[in-house]
Amino acid sequence: DDNDDPRNGAAYVYALQNGEWKQKGQVFVGSNDSRMGYAVAMSGDGNTICIGERDYKLDVSGNRRGQVYCHYWQEDQNAWLVKGDRMRGTYNGGTFGYSMSLNHRGNRVAVGNRQAGAKEEGSVTVFQIHKGKWDMMGNEMVSGTGKDQGGFQVALNREGDVLCWTARG
Repeated sequence: DDNDDPRNGAAYVYALQNGEWKQKGQVFVGSNDSRMGYAVAMSGDGNTICIGERDYKLDVSGNRRGQVYCHYWQEDQNAWLVKGDRMRGTYNGGTFGYSMSLNHRGNRVAVGNRQAGAKEEGSVTVFQIHKGKWDMMGNEMVSGTGKDQGGFQVALNREGDVLCWTARG
């Protein structure tokens, strides 16, 4: 793996084959100091994965915002290919991608951003893939209390129509 700085992070996928765990596809290596892999999510069939880079810096100013991107398994290429566009945090100093959950089909993802907002109240946003783009579903859900760290953990049910999320407080 090319990951010389442990703060970049990395993500690996393994599949059980004949009683042995074998790497499935490429290693995903994070960008500079992005903390990739702090959270990951996988569809029920294991063919869609989403990986968070909670400390991803969107611009040269160094403001951390975080991002999440997803891949799908392409058997004939023996590789993970990009599924939709990257989902990026909108709050300077936020940790978008701190937590996440995929529904069973892998077409809906909930993403926690535990330091979002002026008072670090935290938030959760749900996205659904549509025509190759991850579209936001409904509103961003923001915790009502400053420093609450909403989005600390998130969980979607099988269909992706029931969401539970926590605030660490």
